[in-house]
Amino acid sequence: IGQNQKLALSVVEGTYGAANVNISSARNEVESFQVVVAAPKENINVVKVEVSDLIGPDGSKIGKGNIRLFREEYVRVRMSTSRAELPPGLYPDPLVPFINPITGEPIEPLTRTRKRWGEPVTTSGG
Repeated sequence: IGQNQKLALSVVEGTYGAANVNISSARNEVESFQVVVAAPKENINVVKVEVSDLIGPDGSKIGKGNIRLFREEYVRVRMSTSRAELPPGLYPDPLVPFINPITGEPIEPLTRTRKRWGEPVTTSGG
């Protein structure tokens, strides 16, 4: 799904996008992407996410080592303001580290929906 899309925790059925991620950006610009994995009837215990090098139409490359992965968690909003467009509930809050920065171990709570957020760490011109 697109980088600005948010899926509610209850939205787990259907296909959201394609098997490949296609992103475009200008020089020195960062673009992100999301990958959603859902198991509507059971918990997901382990999800392995692999990334490949990003190759531009001119052959320029961003190596896979320059792509960071984040996991998405949900934040409970108990009270909305009077101008809020959405009611209280659980809302996605991306960019939580996928790997514990202290232990280097994956952090994987049991939930039925898994999302991964990726962005290039460094980019070269082009």
